[in-house]
Amino acid sequence: MECVLTSEEVPSIQVRLKERTVTSLKGELVQDGKSLGIFQTGQSNGYGTVWWSFEDQHSQQDGTSVLFKDDQHWNRHGSGPAASETNRVLFVGLGSDLYYVRTKRDVPLPFIYRGNWDLLQAAEGFWSISGQCLSGRIVRG
Repeated sequence: MECVLTSEEVPSIQVRLKERTVTSLKGELVQDGKSLGIFQTGQSNGYGTVWWSFEDQHSQQDGTSVLFKDDQHWNRHGSGPAASETNRVLFVGLGSDLYYVRTKRDVPLPFIYRGNWDLLQAAEGFWSISGQCLSGRIVRG
């Protein structure tokens, strides 16, 4: 099974999470069927901050994820929706991190994703969480 997160801004861009690791779900960030790099999501210590990370051959970035059920923010300490009910996510900082990725670290070479407006727009917007995802787990068929 696969947990798919689809950009609401640019549906041809998805995060496809296929593997469960000890601390995360691991997969890839895909644009028009082409893998851009490794993408992971998880929760610190199984209870703390919900996070994301993206790694390609040039760099590695990470940040915080914010989960929602429709337009209602999920808060583990609040009376809102349960984590298992979330169906949308924002990846805080993903767009700006992608904007500054260069071809090699510490070398003044061209930026990789700066001209990819679809990717940057997707990265800054909401992502729909497929029915195969359940509170950080992949639903078994």
